[in-house]
Amino acid sequence: MAGVTDIGVDIVGLTELYANSGVAKTLLDYFSTRQKNSVETKTDRVLALLHQMGHRVGRAEVIAFFRALEQCGCGEYIEGRHGHPSRFHWKVEMVSVGRAAAGATPSVATIETPTDDDDYYEEGAMLPHDFRLRPELIVRFELPADLSTAEASRIAEFVKALPFA
Repeated sequence: MAGVTDIGVDIVGLTELYANSGVAKTLLDYFSTRQKNSVETKTDRVLALLHQMGHRVGRAEVIAFFRALEQCGCGEYIEGRHGHPSRFHWKVEMVSVGRAAAGATPSVATIETPTDDDDYYEEGAMLPHDFRLRPELIVRFELPADLSTAEASRIAEFVKALPFA
């Protein structure tokens, strides 16, 4: 197939993804500017990043982006189960994927030694949460990415103490 590298990455597919999706363009541009590569990128981390950049997108759009990267041969999207977060596992360097998608380089590099870990959020990062309170009412709020169990309990106690009519 034309545009597929010897390591199985569809460069043409990447450039089409870049050209046809605003979310993909934003993320691939961000990846291309990074100094280090990651082995895994968590869905919640990408959502937080997009929100920090002023993009209001949903989880489904991020998952669709990861699935498109998977179709292009960049890695594997792994749905979170049993307490493990949803994430994208890279088989190639995320930095070179971003650069190839934008047309800055004709190929992507395989990951030799991972140089970064996305397990840690930037200090102060906030994650959006949607909660369906009623069938017709969704409440949106943001909580720290590193919310502890104790903090979650405090929030629950606060809500319980609210006066209701």
